[in-house]
Amino acid sequence: MQTGELVGKPLEHDKRVFAVAFSPDGKMIASSDEAGTELSDVSTGERLHYWPGQRYGIGFNSDGSMLATVSTDNGREIRLWNTHTGDPVQSEIRGHGLLTVRGSLLAFHGENNNLDIWDWKQGGGTYRLSIPLGGGLQASAISQDGKQLAVIQNGNLAFYDATTGKQREWKESRSRQPQALCLEFSPDGETLAVGFQDGSVRLFAADTGQARFDPEGHHGIITSLAVSPNGHRIASAGFDGSVCLWDVATGKRLRRIDAHIETINDVEFLQNGDVLATASRDQLVRLWDVKTGKKLHEMRKHLHPVLTLAAHPDGIFGR
Repeated sequence: MQTGELVGKPLEHDKRVFAVAFSPDGKMIASSDEAGTELSDVSTGERLHYWPGQRYGIGFNSDGSMLATVSTDNGREIRLWNTHTGDPVQSEIRGHGLLTVRGSLLAFHGENNNLDIWDWKQGGGTYRLSIPLGGGLQASAISQDGKQLAVIQNGNLAFYDATTGKQREWKESRSRQPQALCLEFSPDGETLAVGFQDGSVRLFAADTGQARFDPEGHHGIITSLAVSPNGHRIASAGFDGSVCLWDVATGKRLRRIDAHIETINDVEFLQNGDVLATASRDQLVRLWDVKTGKKLHEMRKHLHPVLTLAAHPDGIFGR
């Protein structure tokens, strides 16, 4: 990351890559394109396993022994795989579509329009709880301690206790909120950052729902959010090609960077949070100095719009 040069052998994909994720120890990387998902060795680039027809979402469990994918058939069915053998893991999970992974927890769109949460440290996982939502589930986020759950349903924001499934009542009136699009918890779980269709980023206190936000946001919808490792900064990316940095304590915008000429699809903090990475529809990945807003490096080797990023302790992989 110090030079912005390619590290190791590139992962070869003939089609657009939709998702990429590192294993918790950083030794494996999973990437999914239009045809399927492959698991590769980070140091050598060697393909370890390949699962055709698995592409819509990927995530490792807490020890990296299993990988969850979403299938292109059977109504986007969720499947689990042994990362050592490549074999399917037998599970009673019956889910479709949405996939959220946080440590040992797996949240997904279950049967009867419920949001199901499973603990999958070992084997096929054990059922934790199911929250009836009645359809319209768009996105979800779980706090790092696994105790809080936030969801976007039909553009509206809702907050739950992830251990009991009980919905929390917030003081902030939902009628005053525009349509919500994406969300991220701070590392301590005390703040929930939400990006909205009107270009604003609002920071909600998780215990009360009280919002802090600066009206000076993006000129267009929010496409991605990232939280710095220390939880002090939020980065938001927009349809307008800009990145904004926000102070978590005050909700104020600290800096705006006109990062790309086209939509930014993903944004990530790197290492200790001093560097920010952006991936854009313009086929570029750029690295930025968080303190100054200056561009550090630019990666031009992509042949398609870059849809997603995955941060590694020693650098970044973009696809």
